[in-house]
Amino acid sequence: MLSTNAGTTGAAPKSVGTTVTPAVPTASKAAPAEGTGDLTFQNFLETGTVGGVGLGAALGALPGASTVNGAFNGLASNLANLAGLRVCSPVDGPDLERMVAGSSTCGVILLTKGSMVPYFTENTMVVSTRKIIVGHPIDLPQIRTVGKLERVFDVVSGGSLDIRFVSVFKAYGRAPSEDLRIVAGGVALVRLGGFFRGTAVIFREPTQTFKAFQGALERPYQRRRKYGGHVLVLGGSFFCYGCQIIRWNPYGGILLNVFQLGRDFLVVAGTSVMTGVYHLAFTPFGSAVSVGNAIAVLGGVSVRIGGGTEGVAILKGQFGRSCVGEGDEG
Repeated sequence: MLSTNAGTTGAAPKSVGTTVTPAVPTASKAAPAEGTGDLTFQNFLETGTVGGVGLGAALGALPGASTVNGAFNGLASNLANLAGLRVCSPVDGPDLERMVAGSSTCGVILLTKGSMVPYFTENTMVVSTRKIIVGHPIDLPQIRTVGKLERVFDVVSGGSLDIRFVSVFKAYGRAPSEDLRIVAGGVALVRLGGFFRGTAVIFREPTQTFKAFQGALERPYQRRRKYGGHVLVLGGSFFCYGCQIIRWNPYGGILLNVFQLGRDFLVVAGTSVMTGVYHLAFTPFGSAVSVGNAIAVLGGVSVRIGGGTEGVAILKGQFGRSCVGEGDEG
């Protein structure tokens, strides 16, 4: 049976059906943005929605899609039960945090909400035991952070994090001063003895807003430093199969003091294996000093099979080496 982690929320334990059919929002009920009435081009650029419904939700609203999602969730739950793992389904971000915690007995965490209802987390989730987080492949659930968190997950020694069919947005990072922001493993830090595997995971940069663009335009020399923008491996193991990294900056990258060592992934020590991983980006213009470009390898072993980097930019200035390696890379 599929059950919620009632012990962590204080509610009485209860059972629910093994088949979970997520609620699918419809475009007719979506409210227009305040002060606009109808969809504006700026709203489309910043939210990627049409009438309040995102592309993922639009796919999820196709005839029969909810049935497929429900069947997928039910199958995942049944398989986990056969393996002797406890299945839990969080209602929101804080509930997800409690289920990921080492004190929780949840082995498989099933995300049943679609992309229109993100799981907003308020604290970095430390993974010290085995956790499997499963979304669904049609309308990928989203995990986002609230406030200025340094990262989403911290996989410590003995921890095993397995994420499948989920969109994870990079956290804010650390800001030692007003004009300096440092991002080191914005989605996950994999420490010595930790394990992180992603299957069909979409690593997302927070979408650029016009307000943020104006702020950068007023202070173009703000310093930005990225050391493994999404994943930083410090002696652990990182595997990614069919993942995508998406950067969407519709107004352009105006900052002139950007340095990135492994813009998306940085392996300092340990193991990384990537199969069919694509790095996708769109921006009218931008500039950066890059070491390793999308992936930097300073030590350990890194294997990449297939995949590639695709981007659209009218004007781009980028300096640095495309790959760095002290260890073995193939």
